[in-house]
Amino acid sequence: MPAQAYGCLRDRTFTEGSWQRWEADPVVNQLFDVPPGPGLWWLMLNSAFPEIPAMRGLPLAMEDDIDLTSLTNTDDFRQAFKGTRSTHLPDADAPYARMSNVVWRVRLRPFDDALRQQILADATKAIPVEIVPVPGAERCSFAGRLERAPDPGGFRYAVERNAGDTTVAYIAADPFAPAIARVTGVRETANTATIDVTAAGRAFLVASVTGHRYWSATIDGHPAPLIATNIAYQGLVVPEGAHTIAMRYRNPFVPVGGAISLLTLIAFAAAAWLRRN
Repeated sequence: MPAQAYGCLRDRTFTEGSWQRWEADPVVNQLFDVPPGPGLWWLMLNSAFPEIPAMRGLPLAMEDDIDLTSLTNTDDFRQAFKGTRSTHLPDADAPYARMSNVVWRVRLRPFDDALRQQILADATKAIPVEIVPVPGAERCSFAGRLERAPDPGGFRYAVERNAGDTTVAYIAADPFAPAIARVTGVRETANTATIDVTAAGRAFLVASVTGHRYWSATIDGHPAPLIATNIAYQGLVVPEGAHTIAMRYRNPFVPVGGAISLLTLIAFAAAAWLRRN
């Protein structure tokens, strides 16, 4: 995912129209069967293909890796998603959307008479997509059941097998029977999240935060290990009681790069001053 996807717990959008295009969906062939020119370009723009949401700063999920910058875990998640989607079963990608905190699905409208007439009248004003809310997506929640997912292939088939279970989470650790727990509050910044929770026993918190080595977590100020969850995301074990969980993303190379840039600027300024004198 792009670097902005590391930002904590932001609601995401799934641009399904992009996948419909890459999969050569018949709707795509009908929709864009117009002469090259402004009408075609506006149809492309209004269909919200991947470049458009990214340019507007919308956080996305389950998008293809157009610029080849995805992390390995994100690639693994995408490959499992693509395999499940290839089954063409109804709502096959719903579990992936839920895991990814997708709250909006942008998909191509059925190519009916109304859309056809819009395009014929003025393709530059046609709206080829519909925006559908996705129910049940939560930015962070507690798992009701845990399964071990040792590899992307096993993850995919486990997701398909448990498609009707909205509480299961797949972890890279030994599973246990998690207790009932709930999130009571979330406070966020661009690279941090503070999550208040209450647990009736040993529980497991799932956060739709892209896994990366620069994320760290504490529970009540004490370091807590983050566990790869749902292949691409993260979670952690929470003990019984009321707790405050803090998650933080910090790249140690950013301050170093800033210091180098500052020293370089000072050196250029000093060289310019010496030349004048």
